[in-house]
Amino acid sequence: FIAGDDDQGIYKWNGAHVSTFINLEGKRKILEQSRRVPKKPFEFANKIISQVRNRVQKKYYPKDKEGSVQRCQSLYEIDFTQGGWLVLATANYMLGSIGEILDEKGLYWQRRNAVPRVKNIYEAIQKWDELRKGIPLHYNDCKKIKAKMDNNNWSTKLFKAMSKDKFYDIDTLKEKFGLNVENNWEIALNELFEEDIKKINKLINAGEDLSKTPRISLSTIHGVKGNERENVVVHRELSKSAYEEYQKNPDDTHRLFYVAVTRTEENLFLIEPQTRKAYEL
Repeated sequence: FIAGDDDQGIYKWNGAHVSTFINLEGKRKILEQSRRVPKKPFEFANKIISQVRNRVQKKYYPKDKEGSVQRCQSLYEIDFTQGGWLVLATANYMLGSIGEILDEKGLYWQRRNAVPRVKNIYEAIQKWDELRKGIPLHYNDCKKIKAKMDNNNWSTKLFKAMSKDKFYDIDTLKEKFGLNVENNWEIALNELFEEDIKKINKLINAGEDLSKTPRISLSTIHGVKGNERENVVVHRELSKSAYEEYQKNPDDTHRLFYVAVTRTEENLFLIEPQTRKAYEL
């Protein structure tokens, strides 16, 4: 058995040639029913993939839900406050500016499979609050807290005298192991940048649970294949080399954007390009 979808063959650059898959001999069985893509995004996706010249024609049906396709001038127009999101671009370097916009909007997000910086900080904040409440912490949790304090707030020399397999309460840490503060986290964790403190407070006030995985994930289209979310945002810009390849041989780019728009379980948002080097949708 060999399973695959020639319409989603986007790894030619890594040796996965669609023509090889299409030309395999044997009995072919088509799985006709999508369990992810609703009707309107499905219709839009079919307009994209129908432009591909080298493909297997197939009957394929959407799930029984309407969904939506919306065009936006920028991310600022989109309300990210509810549901799960994928924000997709064609190249890694494009994700930085996308993240900056999400930060401006006060949103909790992550690069695909990367733990957000604020989540790591928030774990130390939670452990510090537990310690202040009288809950003993394991050495590993104390180490997370110490990493956010300078030598004045917690003596590095005395911290190194702690046993790595024991639990410690705040009184013991102050008496024997060099902890010099008991203030709230904004003061105690004095190695944090002011920008991080503001961002964390803003996210908490917005109702985000920073102990959980963010609802919003940023990724390249190549990196997100196989994933899905309720809402998907697709940026159409292409790098210079990708745009030149698109002009010469558009099939691979059609497949790439077909993959992007079929990640959605409900709503698809298309961001209008800011440059001429963009995929035409």
